[in-house]
Amino acid sequence: MTATNVNEDILTALLSAEDSPEKDVFMQRFGVAFRIKAVSIKQIKRLQLQATHVVGKTEILDEEYFAALLIVDSTVNVEWRNPKLLARYEVTEAAEVVQKRLLSGEIAFLAGEILDVSGFNQDARINDLKN
Repeated sequence: MTATNVNEDILTALLSAEDSPEKDVFMQRFGVAFRIKAVSIKQIKRLQLQATHVVGKTEILDEEYFAALLIVDSTVNVEWRNPKLLARYEVTEAAEVVQKRLLSGEIAFLAGEILDVSGFNQDARINDLKN
């Protein structure tokens, strides 16, 4: 295979790949699949900033709140801001619904799946391919 063919293959792959990959994640406890979409670095930084608070002179990332914000931002087929959900859990924002409705393991699992579909955790995939 020539360098020109390789370059053409790479160009074709770049032009044909999904811009914003999505994935269905089955949530066993609810018996339904949540549709999630990839997030950009810009979105992640915005969410991290939202989930960070200052204690003294130290900035601390609230990881659980960050994960809840990530889920709200990335879930395509769930309207976490639905007034019925907000009222049911007596909260004012969608991330609080996530924190109250999902178990901590479900939050971690779903956040991990979102990061995976966003292209993170590539090292694990490379190691799987090597083995």
